Amino acid sequence: MPVLSEFDLTGKIAMLSTSGGTEAPFLGQALAEAGASVFAVARTQELLDSVLPRCLPVPTALC
Repeated sequence: MPVLSEFDLTGKIAMLSTSGGTEAPFLGQALAEAGASVFAVARTQELLDSVLPRCLPVPTALC
């Protein structure tokens, strides 16, 4: 049984703040796969763009 099946975040909103670390894309993906709506913020568009590819396979809304 995958670990994430024990953590259902459906209906929850997760805020992900990234400062350029390598963990943010993977954390964003894990939160989205667990059912959370992920709200990502970053200082630059480049940092934000590093998170999006991991979250996009999961239903995502971009603003």
